[in-house]
Amino acid sequence: MLSKIKTLLYIFQLAEYDILFFKNWVKKHPDLENYLKIKKEPVWTFKAKLIFVLAILFSPFYLIFPDKLYYSLILSSKFIKPLETFIVFIFAQKTKSKLKRRKDLVKIGIAGSYGKTTTKEYLAAILSSKYRIFKTPENINTLLGIIKLILKELDENYHILITEMAAYKKGDIKNLCKMIKPEIRILTGLNTSHLERFGSLENTIRAKFEIVDNLSQQSRVFLNADDAIVFKNCQQFFKGKPEFYGLNPEIEKVFEAKNVRVSKEGIEFEIFKNKEFYFNAEAKVFGRHQLEPILLAITVADKLGFNKEEILIGLRNIRPLPRRLFLKRTEAGIIVIDDSYNISKNSAEAALEFLKEAFPEKRKIIVTAGILEQGEKKSENNKWLGKKIKGTADLVLMTKNSNLEFLIDGLEIPKNEILEYNEKIESQKQKAIIFDDAQELNINLSKILKPNDVVLIFPYDLPAHYY
Repeated sequence: MLSKIKTLLYIFQLAEYDILFFKNWVKKHPDLENYLKIKKEPVWTFKAKLIFVLAILFSPFYLIFPDKLYYSLILSSKFIKPLETFIVFIFAQKTKSKLKRRKDLVKIGIAGSYGKTTTKEYLAAILSSKYRIFKTPENINTLLGIIKLILKELDENYHILITEMAAYKKGDIKNLCKMIKPEIRILTGLNTSHLERFGSLENTIRAKFEIVDNLSQQSRVFLNADDAIVFKNCQQFFKGKPEFYGLNPEIEKVFEAKNVRVSKEGIEFEIFKNKEFYFNAEAKVFGRHQLEPILLAITVADKLGFNKEEILIGLRNIRPLPRRLFLKRTEAGIIVIDDSYNISKNSAEAALEFLKEAFPEKRKIIVTAGILEQGEKKSENNKWLGKKIKGTADLVLMTKNSNLEFLIDGLEIPKNEILEYNEKIESQKQKAIIFDDAQELNINLSKILKPNDVVLIFPYDLPAHYY
């Protein structure tokens, strides 16, 4: 029983202790015995230890109904919720007081369904040419994580605080903004990411637009002009005048990028300010879409008083981010485009466009497990991905999971050209190969790739709660 509780806790923790998400996962996966093979432990935080001990104490009530064992974790989570809420409130007030004392500190908040980390890193790269930057590291983007970070590490030597703000439910971003009170607020884009948690795109839109709540007179709001959902909904949620950034030529912006040239070496472009030529620039990052966060960073830097030379110095600091359209070249002459950190419709479309634009003559192989956490849009969005891949890839490598049938539908490949992996497969003759899991794919990938291939790797080694 202990191993079952531990496995369930591992899943519960992966789900960010979201009770509804966890309950739905358990209902979809009654075969818990299969998941005992995971042999992965939860991260043993104080909260995880407390829930584990309480779940053991509550578990005898479920001996009569062993299929309801997961309720012991839910009950434990609810039992400690008042204490957790009180502790978070106390430390949030301490954080708020610490930030209030730093009247010279410029605070920036970034929200959105996609592009938050890239925006944060490019902003930090450019602003660091003049100021010392304190930014939230990768995967620390929730209230408790940011509280711990600010209380422990933010000191008087930093000039700018950049916080990435995640939302898994309504109120998450609102609470972060109440505590941090950012003067600069950025909404990068909206899509169906985490739809299983939010329940609908409308709920996602409301939750992410909390970034514009509780504004002060000094607050500035920056919105992505290239995101149709942001542009369509901005007037409903924000009554002021936002400042737009991006490539959309139909929307008025201070900075524009023109004469863009994309290659496997990076991007080159010309920057115009208020319709007049400002400077030539380049960045060693990949894909036309990278100009969205670059233009945002230039716009914010300009508002903070950076001159042309300071911005250009900052642009030279921009580097590709690991596992986010990150290019590697192997000794065998294979180009690997690692985009395996996360996937959304926006990021997938951008990656596929770059693949076609930068490598038109090469054999193109795509590795994918589909788009995750799509809820009621799982079928529609994974069929969409399959169709997009079909127009780009010479060969698709997929792992077995709940997205697979929809990906195959979208690919529209004849069944005789889709095979499960075996040693005798000749990849030059197949259009799609299916692997049992990520481990099998990892072991055999080198047998499939040929010199001069380009392989684009979307997420495929999925956490247990995605299967």
